[in-house]
Amino acid sequence: MPPPSVTVAEGGSRSATVLEVRAEDAPGLLHRIARALEGAGVWVRSAHVSTLGAVWSMRSM
Repeated sequence: MPPPSVTVAEGGSRSATVLEVRAEDAPGLLHRIARALEGAGVWVRSAHVSTLGAVWSMRSM
């Protein structure tokens, strides 16, 4: 399994920065990501979460 990754989606939105997080699914993963974003002062306007087998993906704006 590849290591977790965070990328900025180019051209994802004109009014927000779109982050894409990919990681192996694990209990509490979304909570840990949300706490890290909160700790960095990031305001999440929208989040789209999907699980593809053992791989977890989130796009937030």
